[in-house]
Parts: sequence; structure tokens; C-alpha cells
Amino acid sequence: MLSSEKYLNWDEDEFSLPSVAQLLQELIRAINRSDGAAWLFVQYSNLKQALFVKDFLSASGLRYEIVSLQQGDDIASQKIHQAYLQNPQIVLVEGIHNLLPNYSPLDSEVPPVMEHFNTVRETLHRVAPLPIVFLIDDLTVSYFINRAPDFFDWRRGWFNLT
Repeated sequence: MLSSEKYLNWDEDEFSLPSVAQLLQELIRAINRSDGAAWLFVQYSNLKQALFVKDFLSASGLRYEIVSLQQGDDIASQKIHQAYLQNPQIVLVEGIHNLLPNYSPLDSEVPPVMEHFNTVRETLHRVAPLPIVFLIDDLTVSYFINRAPDFFDWRRGWFNLT
């Protein structure tokens, strides 16, 4: 009889979840490996984690531009393109949750910003041919998965800090 206990020690650290710092190192590697456009999603659960991501990117030496979306910014690709024109290595998009306040994941209506991302998924790589890091909270991840699945499926990485 073959026993997995002979080969695996379930108490070892090899099965532990990666730390936030390890996940962010993986993000940096993904950014450095990307050749042109790449969509990377960093999921956070609190503001402290979101601020840590920005500090980590700054400490890494990467030049980045921040696109902070506010109510009424349903055409995010224009703001992303404007940030790209500043010649950064990456664009960091935050504030998508600001465009979702009147929606519930149970609604059948698709928020305009999610329709926009689904629509521009095939052209965004020409508008901004560099890594785009989407800094998103737990609820926004749910919106992307359920309301912009085509866009979300084109991602190159999903780094869950929660």
C-alpha cells in the first residue's frame, strides 16, 4: 500500500500561502518579463495594503504613472493613454470601485466602466503598450469576473493580497 505520508510532510512550509512581499516580488517579475502590454490585477482588502503596493513599486525603482478613476470616468482608456504618454514603465489604475457605487453584484445591469473595459480589450494594448496594474478591492474583482469576463480573462497575472 502506497502512503503519501512517506513522501510529504504536511507540516512543512512548502504548502503555506505566499506572503504579501512574496506576491509583490512576483508582480515585479511579471512586470519585468512582460514585453509590451500586460494586464495585471492586484487584489487588496484594505487601504493599508493598497498603499503598501504603491510603496513597494516605488522602492522597486519602476517608473509608474497613477490613473485615479473618479465618478464620471467611464472611459478609462483615455486616462490610461494620457498616463502612457508620460513615458512610465507601468501604469497603475486605481479607483475603479468609485465607478461602481450604485451597483450590486446581483444586478443584471452592467456598469458602464465594465462595458468599456470589455469593449476596449482588443485595442487597449495599442493605446498603452506597457504593463497596466489594476489595483482593485474584493468587490471590484467580483465585478470584473461577472460583468467584464472577456477583459478579465486577458489578464497576465492576478495577485491576491487578501
